[in-house]
Amino acid sequence: MKVAIIDGLSTGKYLARELLAKGAECYHVFSRNDFPEFALRTFESDNYMHEFGYVKDDERLSDLLRTSSVDRLVAGSEPGVELVDTLNTKLRLPGNEPDTADSRRDKWKMAQRLQESNLDYPHGAQVFSPEEAAEWYLKNNLEDAVVKPVRSAGADGVAYCQSPQQAQDAVAAILQQTNIFDEPNQGALIQENLAGPEYIVNTVSVDGEHRIVESWRVHHVSDINTPVFSYHEPTDPRLSHIQQLHAYVKEVLTALGIRNAAGHSEVRFTRRGPVLLETGARLGGANIPDVVRKFTGTSQASAFADVITAPKSIHDIAEPAGRDIMPMRVVGLVNRFAGHVRSADWEDRLHSLNTAAGLHAGLEVGQYAPLTRDLNTGPGWIYLVSEDESAIEADFATIRRWESEPFYTV
Repeated sequence: MKVAIIDGLSTGKYLARELLAKGAECYHVFSRNDFPEFALRTFESDNYMHEFGYVKDDERLSDLLRTSSVDRLVAGSEPGVELVDTLNTKLRLPGNEPDTADSRRDKWKMAQRLQESNLDYPHGAQVFSPEEAAEWYLKNNLEDAVVKPVRSAGADGVAYCQSPQQAQDAVAAILQQTNIFDEPNQGALIQENLAGPEYIVNTVSVDGEHRIVESWRVHHVSDINTPVFSYHEPTDPRLSHIQQLHAYVKEVLTALGIRNAAGHSEVRFTRRGPVLLETGARLGGANIPDVVRKFTGTSQASAFADVITAPKSIHDIAEPAGRDIMPMRVVGLVNRFAGHVRSADWEDRLHSLNTAAGLHAGLEVGQYAPLTRDLNTGPGWIYLVSEDESAIEADFATIRRWESEPFYTV
């Protein structure tokens, strides 16, 4: 089987590895020619039989893929989602609903689509000026709100606001910047700040049939005014509200037209029930699939590779309720002292923790490390795994104690 991956960055590199292990031939395409350096550092060219690079003309790219007899075309990361939809339609390959393509990347259209489908959604507005944001905040008599780019990922540009002025300032900042993918922000989204615990649900879908592969409870760092994740841990699928969460996510995937893709959904469980923050038609990030598979029985990357190479295998995927899952925390590393990375000693110290099971180190010696404000400004993440949950808690406390002083930087 020949599989083309669009933008095999971030977790997409693991998908390519999984496909190779299953005997697939992998091809690669970039959806643009100007990815930021931090994204390109995650690309592994050795995974691919051929790298087409960036091809500006969609018709020419379609011809190249057709001539190469590509059997499947999938997104490796968020920027590739739209091009995958376009090419799958042109090449008549298994893909998602073309009529709802805009709602799979545009968060405003995503909320509108949920409303049309009678699913709960975050109330908000798309705004094109700072003044519009302040007016909407006042009109809705809010105590707080969240402001974010309409198209982005990794908590890029997200700000919590407690006043009309803060909302106005947050939108002004967004409109003056590009998003994480260096795309100009044409507008911003202001929404109610939903109260309740946050969850991540990672899925795979084949012909509109959805399977929950990973389900995580998210905890954020409490003293940073942006959604920096502190850690997430597996949910208990026996709980009724988790079952309700999973059922809601499957309805969301159907509403957004996700039929043949991985899915990454972020949801708040509110007094109203589960409410979507956003869904991406791609793999979830902040992940080391080999570690997840070892301690939970599978991973989203491996499950997606399974259904790409053998679509009927979706019936063999056991959802979390049918698997033994070890206690674990995926801990987001937090840099509180901006500066240059002094050495790799911090990696050795993290590896030395009793419950350490896997580390993604996102910093190199000599690199400038900013203050952590979102997923992409963090030093990385580490998996803590043990049958003894108190041991996990102790190692987590040790990490945070180390980070209270310069740990990563000079």
